[in-house]
Amino acid sequence: MKCRDKWLSVVAFGLIPFFLSACSLDLNARKQRYFQDGEAFFKKGQYEAAVNQFYKAIRVDPNYVEAHFQLAESYMLMQQSDRA
Repeated sequence: MKCRDKWLSVVAFGLIPFFLSACSLDLNARKQRYFQDGEAFFKKGQYEAAVNQFYKAIRVDPNYVEAHFQLAESYMLMQQSDRA
């Protein structure tokens, strides 16, 4: 029984870093997808849709500088300088 308990604890502690790294990769992928979608809308001149996507990227990562810049740029083109 002791051997089995040791094995389970090794497996459990070995998998924790794996799952934590998978979560951070998923968040990074999400913010990138939102940002890319926002850029696509921005290039089409659909600034309101771009704002929504850039805002979603910022909610995933509040320190995402490029998303903040593109959000401000979108607001400026929508003539909402107070929000930019």
